[in-house]
Amino acid sequence: ILTSKIPNSKIIDFETAEAALLTIKQINPDILVADFKMPEMNGKELIAEIRKIEPFKKLPVILLITDPADIDKTIQNCKK
Repeated sequence: ILTSKIPNSKIIDFETAEAALLTIKQINPDILVADFKMPEMNGKELIAEIRKIEPFKKLPVILLITDPADIDKTIQNCKK
């Protein structure tokens, strides 16, 4: 749906947050969509690591929360 609504957009997915982190400088994204629950490094941790990289300090992010049990915890953590 996204690619049909935004011409010339490209979606790149990764199996792990680590893989995305290693590749982000090469792909130079306009936006990041991350799932909160990922193996080894969760979405919040991924965003924190990406924010340490100078060109991506203000990269727009959408954090997906698929487990209702994580919603309150995530909201509280994001306020910190």
